[in-house]
Order: sequence, then structure tokens, then C-alpha cells
Amino acid sequence: MPRTLLTDELWSKLLIILLELGLYDKSNLRRTIEGMLAHNPVDMEIAALEIQRAISYLTGISAELGEVFILMDLKGYNQHEAARITGVSGSTVKTRRFQARTYLRDALAA
Repeated sequence: MPRTLLTDELWSKLLIILLELGLYDKSNLRRTIEGMLAHNPVDMEIAALEIQRAISYLTGISAELGEVFILMDLKGYNQHEAARITGVSGSTVKTRRFQARTYLRDALAA
């Protein structure tokens, strides 16, 4: 299936930002990001702005919520792995992930 959401130029710029945030370049990271964008299809200019807004909101979120969001939603760790890395229980990880997603969704909708 051809990529339609992120041009190679936009992806290369976004990848630099993601790597600066400490995300490794896993093989399906681009598809993951495109999947997030596919839920709300928009033209590429708007998509680029939404990505920039999401990153700025992510950097403004509390450290605890942001850490879990990055580990699970961007780096691909499961709940058990994220709990081990962060040193909290699996239920705490689940709660923090939910809170982070809610925060980001509400912030982007504003």
C-alpha cells in the first residue's frame, strides 16, 4: 500500500524531531504515525501543524504521563515492559497512558 499521508520530505523532518525526543527509529514508526493521522484525514499542511502541536503538547505534559505515553504509544513497549521500566505497577501505567491520551486529545481539540 503506498504511503499517502507523509511525504518523504515531511517524514525526514518529523523523524529528526522524534529522535531528538529519544525515540528510536523502529521499522514501523512511520506507519504508526501515519495510522494516527489516518483516523482524522486532513491535508498535509494541516497534518504537519497537528504533528507540531502534538509534539509541543507532549513536551508540556507531566513527566510521569509523558514517559508512559512515549514508551507505549511511540516506542511500542507493552504495559508490563513500561511498568518495569518506570518502576510502577501495571495498573498505574494503564491509568497514566489513559490520562496522557486524554490530555493530548483534549489539548489538540482546543
